[in-house]
Amino acid sequence: VAGEAEIALQQIPELLAVPGLDVVGPLPAAVQQTLETAVGLFAKSSHSAAAEEMIRFFVSAEHSALFQSKGLEQA
Repeated sequence: VAGEAEIALQQIPELLAVPGLDVVGPLPAAVQQTLETAVGLFAKSSHSAAAEEMIRFFVSAEHSALFQSKGLEQA
């Protein structure tokens, strides 16, 4: 954004967080790498209800548009 570089390669969510930056899209599939994450709940968690609520939020199709707007994709 400051004009110090002509191109930047970074994770899309990090690029979208920079005001004034134009994201042109992901790398071609042949060189693209995907990071998959997982979520779980410890059996002895003292906050299991809150954790379960958070997991429901992450996997809900209702929130898919929110994740996409931040550059993330739901599996």
